[in-house]
Amino acid sequence: MKKFFKYTFIAVSGLGLVSIVSCKKNNLVVDKEVIAPAYAKFNTVKDADTIGTYYIKSDNTPFKLPVGVTNVSGADRTIQFTYTGTAAAGTQYTAPASIVIKAGQTLDSLTISGLFAGYSSSTRKDTLIISISGGDVPASAYKGVYRLVLRKYCTVVLPDFYGDYMNTKDGTYGPYFTNIVAGSAVSTGPTSGSINVTNVWDYYGVLQDMNSGAPLPSITINLDWADPANFKVTIPDQKFVTDDDIWIKPATTIGSFSSCDQTFTLRYTLYYKSTGLNYYANQVTIVTR
Repeated sequence: MKKFFKYTFIAVSGLGLVSIVSCKKNNLVVDKEVIAPAYAKFNTVKDADTIGTYYIKSDNTPFKLPVGVTNVSGADRTIQFTYTGTAAAGTQYTAPASIVIKAGQTLDSLTISGLFAGYSSSTRKDTLIISISGGDVPASAYKGVYRLVLRKYCTVVLPDFYGDYMNTKDGTYGPYFTNIVAGSAVSTGPTSGSINVTNVWDYYGVLQDMNSGAPLPSITINLDWADPANFKVTIPDQKFVTDDDIWIKPATTIGSFSSCDQTFTLRYTLYYKSTGLNYYANQVTIVTR
């Protein structure tokens, strides 16, 4: 009986010892401090959001690209960048080689300054590839490169369009004279309005109207510049010829305009109001200074 109790006590004590050692072993693993490595990244909203468009205005308002690191440090950290692509530094843009994220902070901005004068044409577009390339923190593998499309943007001021347009064409016909009527601009919203254009399609003939002194016929066109990449021109259904049955309405394709070049691509159909039959369908007039 004593022998059995002695062996039992030793066995139980042994299990307890194993248990105690095991707990200590586990605690060493659980209590060990694990510090994740720091990475630098472009701090855009979505992980896949690594491309954007920068519309360069005449005042060269800069583009701010947020850059962050994944943890806080007690020291300043420098993040370095390289730039490649079709945009030329000093001609289409300027940008710093590095920025400093201050101690205790995880976020700052990289400032890209577009150069309006470097875009003589409103149709020119460049891609600037910005890469986190060095410094005190390595680049993130998934958000270390940002592609920025650079293009010119001219603020729309409707009265700026007033005046003579001497090089208007309808396909191969022209050039001929049109005019955007002074005082005709109507603002219909923060990014929309209308103006009146004379002698679209050169219906009466330039020389006849200029010699007679009779006013050229005009139509209203609607402008929409809500989307900076897609300035739209639409022509509302309206009477085209004062003393005839011919009206004008939108074509199947929407027109466009450029506030930089002051050109308007008008797309429309001429038709007989009384019958609804087309007079000339899907015409294109380019109104150009």
